[in-house]
Amino acid sequence: MSKVIYTAIIGGYDTLVEPDYKPEGWDFVCFTDRDLKSDTWEIRKTLPLYTDNTRTARKHKLLAHRLFPDYEYSFWIDGNIKVRGDVNELLGHLDGCNYATYDHSQNQLDPRDCIYQEGSTILDLGVKNGGNYKDNPELIANQMAKYNDEGYPEHNGLVVQMEVLRRHNEQDVVDAMEHHWVELKYNSKREQLSFNYIAWKNKLKFSYIQGDSRDNKYFLNIIKKRKDSLQ
Repeated sequence: MSKVIYTAIIGGYDTLVEPDYKPEGWDFVCFTDRDLKSDTWEIRKTLPLYTDNTRTARKHKLLAHRLFPDYEYSFWIDGNIKVRGDVNELLGHLDGCNYATYDHSQNQLDPRDCIYQEGSTILDLGVKNGGNYKDNPELIANQMAKYNDEGYPEHNGLVVQMEVLRRHNEQDVVDAMEHHWVELKYNSKREQLSFNYIAWKNKLKFSYIQGDSRDNKYFLNIIKKRKDSLQ
């Protein structure tokens, strides 16, 4: 059973977070365009594929099947996430499905359960911040209108994908992630706006891991000042 925890640090806005706990049987891999050093992480150099560093990182995030064809399990973590518990205990979330992630509605800071609500929140925050949007507001508005036109329902759940557990080589996951990557390339780079739609469109079964994605038994969000946020 081959298992990998991986991340991508592109453009210099994160430092590599060393784990407090190293779960048995898991390799650690970091994709980066920088000269990073670590006793835990295997550093794999990659080129920034886009002028937008977030989109480059998220290509790695979504397409684990291209990166790790010889691994059965992968656990993506954002570059500001510390591993602090035995993630082997989370493998049971893949009983009956091949994909598991956290539920935005369980986050204490900003609980939400709807991609439309998430899109509106991003747009509203951009207005309040004097036009400093987390992504192109026209792209987001058009994307939400498209999903509504296709009949995607409101309050159908909202992921928060700081951490994503997958059997990434299973065909249902491969098909959904390839579709998700196309959606991300041509629409908003904020993939939690599109994941629940992609799962609905592709009939992808997935499960929610219980707890707040930023602070739980297994992971801790290390707050940093970041110019190009991954989440």
